[in-house]
Amino acid sequence: MMSLKTILEAQSKWTWDTMESSAHLGEMVREDALTSVNLAMIYRQAVEQGIDDFYITSTQGAKLEVEYGADWLWGRGEQAYLVQAKRLNIIARAHLTSYKIDLPQLFDLLDAAEALSGSNGYRVHAAYVFYNAMLGDNFPRADYGCTCVDAATLAGFIKEKSHQDTCLVSFADAMQKLDARPWHQMF
Repeated sequence: MMSLKTILEAQSKWTWDTMESSAHLGEMVREDALTSVNLAMIYRQAVEQGIDDFYITSTQGAKLEVEYGADWLWGRGEQAYLVQAKRLNIIARAHLTSYKIDLPQLFDLLDAAEALSGSNGYRVHAAYVFYNAMLGDNFPRADYGCTCVDAATLAGFIKEKSHQDTCLVSFADAMQKLDARPWHQMF
């Protein structure tokens, strides 16, 4: 039987490989497509493995992303996360990597997680999942294809830019200043 950690590691590797392969073709897999496939695969594998206390609800297909600031809600037991995904933007020749953060969306995510907390005894955490690729061999794909950061920590980091609608957060800042970690460590 596969554990949830093993399932998430496999999807992290898949995410990295898919982003990298499409980049070599001159293509870019959209963030919403990566999210849809990841959620479907994780759900299917969790059901097949009999992981009954894990749940996922997409807010993309239900057109609730605008209301919640999130792409999905997932949890295990009483631990739940409202999640917004962002794809790493890479300018390879300039060695630039960043995530584009929509600030009103970030604050909607934080507000929605707070509003959902306490219902049915659950604590809902607001988080960002970052989809990554092409970062070099120092980053194992199973750990770094999908990383997560706490949304409140992200909001505190970009507080001085709150007068803008969007801001860029570098991969290095996500790792060093925002304590990004593999998404399989969420559960």
